[in-house]
Amino acid sequence: MGKFFATQTKLFDALFTAVYTAKSNKSIYILQGGSSSSKTYSICQLLIYHCITYPRTEVAIIGESLGSLKIGALSDMLSSVANSDVIKKHIKRDNIFTNSAEGLVVDFYNGSKIIFRGVGSPSQSGHADAKSSQKSKAGKRDILFINEANGIAEVVANELILRTRQLVFIDFNANMPFWAHYKYHKKYIAASDLNEEQKQQRYGFVDDKVQWIYSNYTHNQYCPDEIIQQLKEYKHTNPMRYRVYTLGQTGNADDYKLWLYAFNQLQHVKQ
Repeated sequence: MGKFFATQTKLFDALFTAVYTAKSNKSIYILQGGSSSSKTYSICQLLIYHCITYPRTEVAIIGESLGSLKIGALSDMLSSVANSDVIKKHIKRDNIFTNSAEGLVVDFYNGSKIIFRGVGSPSQSGHADAKSSQKSKAGKRDILFINEANGIAEVVANELILRTRQLVFIDFNANMPFWAHYKYHKKYIAASDLNEEQKQQRYGFVDDKVQWIYSNYTHNQYCPDEIIQQLKEYKHTNPMRYRVYTLGQTGNADDYKLWLYAFNQLQHVKQ
């Protein structure tokens, strides 16, 4: 792997081992983690590796919008390519991306391609609009990456996953449980309204096909000291953010709403 990337985090090594080295039939990899743990960066690196190693691989990287992808997965992809002359030789265009009706596309000389697409966010009711649902039904792919998945409606995610032939990657900061937890995590399945037979079926699917990978800043040995210090300070200033963004754990709806609506200009803005 060293020939592809100048740097690889501990999280990348764990993900690579899970996907390519561990003997399992897992097809859904869920990366829940804190801020600066390298979740998105590591997945992007792995997708580049896969596209170069396995010709004619089709990858879709899905976000709430192209705007959100540009400051997340798209930025990380650009960084990975810019830092490796080896990778650049495998990509057709000097400017890397081309615009198409599909979205932003990275074309590899061996026929592989990575498409970045925004599909819209869920409404306040939690449902996707008709346009988002239709976008999710457009095309099939070998590998799917749903970036910041808690910004994507469940019905859209279901359609995308259904139309994926090989591997699914999902990442997020878990400020509260959402569809990924309710569908793929045993704790939340156990607490659901499913009957016992349905629960057992879900447990079996999770055991066979799903792997959760948890991370925080300690899994990124390149995380800057100033970022680490900021994350540690949340322990004293904001317990909810400390749990979610520092430790990489799951928050809850009540704590999130309390944090979200607790802003007070007199208390929180320097006068």
